[in-house]
Amino acid sequence: MKMINLILVISLIIGAVALSGCVAPEMNNTTTNSSQNSTQTAASVNNTFENKYISFTKPEGLTIIDNSTNESLDVLFYKGDKFVAVLSSFGANPMTYQDIFSTGNNVTIAGKNSVESYETTINTYVNTGSNSGDCKVLINLEFDSDNSGAYNTVKDSLKIISIPPVS
Repeated sequence: MKMINLILVISLIIGAVALSGCVAPEMNNTTTNSSQNSTQTAASVNNTFENKYISFTKPEGLTIIDNSTNESLDVLFYKGDKFVAVLSSFGANPMTYQDIFSTGNNVTIAGKNSVESYETTINTYVNTGSNSGDCKVLINLEFDSDNSGAYNTVKDSLKIISIPPVS
């Protein structure tokens, strides 16, 4: 009788652990996908964030929230509860392009002409076209200036997979 009770108790414990979703400490990755967004933290197994528009190396210590849709790129970065950065897309016309690209430092990001400016935030615009005349969409990287290391990680590893549609 004691053996049956012991087997029953062990079975109940194993069942409770299995149903609770407990995992080993090295499996504590956060990746949640839904139809519209996903949450990925730097603790994920692979160190690359990717959605249908971009990919980049994840900066350490930041949580990444992907609110991108079929119409736009919208990736948010948090350090704890504090919002620290965003990658987004928006439509550009020649006047917008000229206004943005006439200020800041000209740089190359993801093989594209870009402009960087440092004020209270680090603000970078990536031209998704091959030149100013065919730029319909800009990708904006805006980071809190206290997170320049995270900015450099994203900037240096950014790849454009597909260009978000004009919104």
